[in-house]
Amino acid sequence: MKIENNIYLKLFLYFVSIIIIFLLGLYMFDILNLLDRHWTSIYDHELTIAYNSLLFNSGLKHEYVDHSGYFTILFLSIFYNLLNLFDLLSVYKFSIFEQSENFNEDLNVLLFYARIFAALSVFIFITLTFYIINYFTKSILFSLILTLIVLTSFGTIIHATQLRTELLAMFFFLLAFFNLRLFFDRNKFFYFLFFLVFFYCAVLNKTQVFLYLPVILFLGIFDSKKFTGINTSNFKFLEHKNVKYIIILILFIYVILKYLSTYNKDILSPVFIIYNFCLFNLIFFYILKKNNLRIESNLVLYNISIILVFLLFKNFLFIHPSTNEEAFINTFTNIMSNTKYINISNVSFLEDLLRYKFHLFLLLFSLSTSIIFRKKIGKKNLYFSFICILSFLYIFGINMLRPNLIYLIFSDFFLILSLSSLAKLTNFKKYSIALILLLVTFYIQHPILENYKSTIRIDKIVEICNSNYFFDWQKKIDKEKFIKFCKSNNINNSYN
Repeated sequence: MKIENNIYLKLFLYFVSIIIIFLLGLYMFDILNLLDRHWTSIYDHELTIAYNSLLFNSGLKHEYVDHSGYFTILFLSIFYNLLNLFDLLSVYKFSIFEQSENFNEDLNVLLFYARIFAALSVFIFITLTFYIINYFTKSILFSLILTLIVLTSFGTIIHATQLRTELLAMFFFLLAFFNLRLFFDRNKFFYFLFFLVFFYCAVLNKTQVFLYLPVILFLGIFDSKKFTGINTSNFKFLEHKNVKYIIILILFIYVILKYLSTYNKDILSPVFIIYNFCLFNLIFFYILKKNNLRIESNLVLYNISIILVFLLFKNFLFIHPSTNEEAFINTFTNIMSNTKYINISNVSFLEDLLRYKFHLFLLLFSLSTSIIFRKKIGKKNLYFSFICILSFLYIFGINMLRPNLIYLIFSDFFLILSLSSLAKLTNFKKYSIALILLLVTFYIQHPILENYKSTIRIDKIVEICNSNYFFDWQKKIDKEKFIKFCKSNNINNSYN
């Protein structure tokens, strides 16, 4: 009996694969030894996220609104509440932390659990990665090997050992991509709504995800021959000639009003929003026209959904008293204000790509095998591989505007997904190729991982005590507690 036809066997293999991934992750990352380190070892973002989670649990407005890490902060605050429920964490909200005299000890415990939360989040992220890759390969073992390559990528390794906002943003971004793909494959409108919700979640967690929208649009519509559109016959108002003009008017009024009411305005932000609306409509117009579907009523429905889902999404989150309006302004309105962190003069795309041996090897391997086996995998899969590679290069190029290894998690998946087309080869060929890939990538990554493990344990007490970071990003914490901590380590903070 084929695996695909035996649901119980398939579920069992899924479960076994996830356990294998989890155990290998524990071994490769040496998780338990890496989590228990001083709170200053990687204080940016870990300290700020933990601090804002304490604010959440005390019903205070969160202060970290630049990117804004909303769901990372929210879920960590829930995790802290659960730990408190089981008597594992006593200092779980800011009001308690404020009264405590154990400044150093409290932060060590809070960040230890924050790292456990990060490791668990990576496990969930890898599970989703495995499921999506298997959706394209239809081969559990081949998907497992490709997922293990994702696990060995440095973009994943970093986020398994420190808590940052990028991991959860990528998790939501993948869910948005997958639901858009399901929308075109299965013609169920609720998948489109889920795509919008998860995309909004991703952007709210990390603003730069908005720049990646073209990737999931182009990958989502690829091979959309089965797409039949949405039956709008029961929604006659969609065909009214003035509805589309009302939508355009609402969009422009909203963008203009938000722009005018925003502090530190950037004219590129409304231009960027309008550009993305236009891109979305052009792509969907092309698909609807190509498949001879009702263009106007479908486009009206999709655009109404974009607006209504956003309004519902935003109002729902404001049920929580800690939700800060500035987070929405910085992520959905004044988006381009974050370009202040970009230094274009230092950008060298080719040099950056050549610097990362892991990515260069996978890129050349994917291109060469796709071309060599083009007849075996078929034209459709060949094109899919090329689009995945272009998606990787596009995201990688954007991330190199502000070079940092932490952003590799956004691009690695799409490079590895380009190898999914090799699942069309015979079992011997595809498993041989996959195992060679896994061994070579692990060989490349192993010395980098060992070096990272040796440096991550080093505390940075001197560094944080001689900077203004603590005062700038943790404004409600009593300054005297931090100054006292620095003095206890024979350091006089000059920024107090």
